[in-house]
Amino acid sequence: MNIVWPALELTEGEKRYVDHYAHEGTPDEEGKPGVMRRVYVVQLMRSTFAGEFDVLSQNVGFSGRRIKVFAMMVTGDLFYWSIKLTLLSGETLFTDFTPVPALFNLPAAVGAAFPPDASIAAGSLPLLTRLATPEPHPFEPHIVIEGTQEIIVEGRCGPGIVNPDKTQERSVLNVAFHVWEYPDIPRDLPPPGTPLERQSRMRSDRKI
Repeated sequence: MNIVWPALELTEGEKRYVDHYAHEGTPDEEGKPGVMRRVYVVQLMRSTFAGEFDVLSQNVGFSGRRIKVFAMMVTGDLFYWSIKLTLLSGETLFTDFTPVPALFNLPAAVGAAFPPDASIAAGSLPLLTRLATPEPHPFEPHIVIEGTQEIIVEGRCGPGIVNPDKTQERSVLNVAFHVWEYPDIPRDLPPPGTPLERQSRMRSDRKI
């Protein structure tokens, strides 16, 4: 699958501290660190297996540096899940639980018909439908994260997700956030003037 990712765009304030790629200083120019691309992943799960517990909410804890979240991708049982994203500060990114297929412009039938790690009823065979991973969901404008701010991922999964007799079932959704991470940028950087950003800040005295 060919994916066209958003290009990294630096504001004038950010250019004072970082560059697209790290470079050493010269007698005429000070060296700067490069912006790092990273991926933060959480996993949600609904299970009726003995000894397993539902995981319907996960916090994405970032590094504490300045971060721009520019895209989200999902894998797993896409058909069955709805998700909601909020920030630890209370700001809502999705106003309510949204079906995962709708976020990625997929038809309702797209997704694993039966989770690949599910148990199966005696005498039956697993039915697994593997379809292409959807394109990334872009965040425009990018979500700017600083300090101790986190993204809270909440999920809902429909009933009867695996076996017709509903005796044992497990469904998993992996959510990956693709980010630009900016080293050495001070916490008091003035708000940028570009329309490609919005500020989502939680004040902290901790210095990075």
